[in-house]
Amino acid sequence: MVNVNSMDELNAFSEDLPQSADHSLSALFIGFSRESAASLQTLMLSGNTSPRYKLINDIDAFSSSLSERSWDIILYSHEQTSHLKAELAAEKLQELSKDIPFLLLADPYLSEEDHSELLKKGIKPIFTQSQPILTLMYITQEIEQLNQRRRCRLLEYQLEKYESQIQLLTDDLRSAVCYLTQNDITYANESFFYLFGLDLETPLDEISIDTLITPPSKELFKEALNTVKTEDCAEIDVMLHILTSTNTKIAASVKISQSYDEFKSILRLEFKDEAAQSPSFVHSADPISGLRNRNFLMAELDNCISKASQGGHDSHLLYLTLDAYKTVFGEHGSEGTDLLSQQIGDFLQTFLDPELHPMSHLEDEAYGIILPSSNLETAQSIAKDLASSISKLSITLGNETLSTQCSIGIAILNENTVRSSEALSRARMAAKDIQKRDASGNGTNLYRSHSSLVRRNSHYSATEVMVDAIKHNRFTFLFQPIVPLNCDDRIPSYELLLRLVDDKGKEMQPSTFLDPLHNDKLLSRMDQWVIDKATHLLRDAIIDKRRSRLFINIAGITLRNKSTLIRLSEQLRSLRLPADHLVFQINESDALSSPEYFKAFAKALKSLQCKICLKHYGSSSESQHLLTLAKLDFIKLDPNFMKDILNQSMSLNQQHELLDPLKERDLTLIMPMVESTQIMSNLFKLGIHYVQGYYLQPPRPKMDYVFFED
Repeated sequence: MVNVNSMDELNAFSEDLPQSADHSLSALFIGFSRESAASLQTLMLSGNTSPRYKLINDIDAFSSSLSERSWDIILYSHEQTSHLKAELAAEKLQELSKDIPFLLLADPYLSEEDHSELLKKGIKPIFTQSQPILTLMYITQEIEQLNQRRRCRLLEYQLEKYESQIQLLTDDLRSAVCYLTQNDITYANESFFYLFGLDLETPLDEISIDTLITPPSKELFKEALNTVKTEDCAEIDVMLHILTSTNTKIAASVKISQSYDEFKSILRLEFKDEAAQSPSFVHSADPISGLRNRNFLMAELDNCISKASQGGHDSHLLYLTLDAYKTVFGEHGSEGTDLLSQQIGDFLQTFLDPELHPMSHLEDEAYGIILPSSNLETAQSIAKDLASSISKLSITLGNETLSTQCSIGIAILNENTVRSSEALSRARMAAKDIQKRDASGNGTNLYRSHSSLVRRNSHYSATEVMVDAIKHNRFTFLFQPIVPLNCDDRIPSYELLLRLVDDKGKEMQPSTFLDPLHNDKLLSRMDQWVIDKATHLLRDAIIDKRRSRLFINIAGITLRNKSTLIRLSEQLRSLRLPADHLVFQINESDALSSPEYFKAFAKALKSLQCKICLKHYGSSSESQHLLTLAKLDFIKLDPNFMKDILNQSMSLNQQHELLDPLKERDLTLIMPMVESTQIMSNLFKLGIHYVQGYYLQPPRPKMDYVFFED
């Protein structure tokens, strides 16, 4: 119970708060007595808020209350026995994608483990139940942060509307317009196709902007592009000669300007030519299915999101994809798919009232339906009935019968939904997940964010997952090549990357199973398991006359484990391995946090003739200090170094300040995460010895990169 005794202090605190009109605040109280709830409301009134609250004690009341209005905060107390556990309430919030601060008021401090578990589930414990001033400060801060998030979402929503309006204007523009991302055309309006004499069905990736400019004008065009890209220039006009598909030369004025697509910088090119005419109509009808088209649904989504932003107007979006569409097209061509689309369109309009449930044919096999119901269980029930009914449809084509199942993804539309495109993407992802689990599809699935899934399954201990994986040998390795750039090395090098295979045979990224793990003993055990496997891999490669150098990552806790080095020494001797073919990668942050252990561990590795690589070098101001502690062989630079070069945010002097001390010590330099050719020449000039990244080869289950041509 919150004790409001020190009223003088409370009044003094409330006077320090920003003096503005009282903010109407809606709160849910769980586990409070009536007296305590009233006391807490009095406390909140002193903070320049006008709170209204609702006492909740069971999951049904909690679920129904969440759809009533937009709540500002949830406060939980163990004062009274409640039928609604805090963890269950938090799980429900995650399921419904609700952004509501959740504070648990407590007096006794929790253990570190209990505290961290609550935070993972979205519950913030505050130990101020008997300290009203601190309690009010926490509540005020949470409300301020929530309001800030809401303002950001509102701005994103408005930005989405403006982008949509600009897109419509662009589509209807008489001038030919296209957008460029890294010199690739990512969008072009119809006038663009008409001006250059191109078929409207021509894929954009088959159109090169270079082929549309006459040779004499190309240099001028490139200069104009570079001016807008690299200089503080919003737009530039240039007169060029362009070539149509019939090799007709046309004089055109081209306006090049900076634009943005979902916060990414792109270039907008507007070719002004009065001879080019563009149809200026946008229909909302889909002639094949008899339903409305994508434009209609996106406009309806905008309306739903606008209403939902006010609170109390939740709804749901269904994304329906026909599982047999491609099969029907392969066997019967467009005649079969057109008939299928027509029959599905007719069926949807009889199954649901189009006036109450806006629906559209989004693309070939996909349909969108908006359900105005705020009840999730109702939406899920409708989706299941719809999927079942479609699977029973029988469509006659000549002497054959067509049928299909469907996968339906469900996305919640509430006050946290910002962009209609994001809502559609979420529903689509939920539908695609059904097909990933089962190729035949046929089912329904609610979209859940990654954080929601993690919290939902947090009761399954990360430690238990890892122990089970080691016990049942469910770890696997991937190999990514480390390729010579500025050196002559005839030994292929690979980084060993650990993956965990889940129950469905899918590989999980290390961040998924390692980040939640805070068990030093188990981390050390895992490292030992990896080293054991790596030494045997190296032995097998030598037997097959395929010498390889393996880069092995180790955790910070392993630096303190002497038994790892003893076991490694025994393995090197018993397996008769060349120790210099094993390279141990140590994170810079781990080395800096335990400098003495790092120094001792590196010295012991050197005595065994193994190699050492310090990775993420340059991620702190203390990087050079580590060079004095141990004799290193390889330095793997922090990936941000490459980004700074690409963004030109690091001067040449700064680059040399980082690299020169390494070159003076004759250290071998590696640049990871190289994703394009754009950076390669820069890295070569800087004297980087090796490169690694998806541009060369993504991680693969075999060491099969072709290093050296015969």
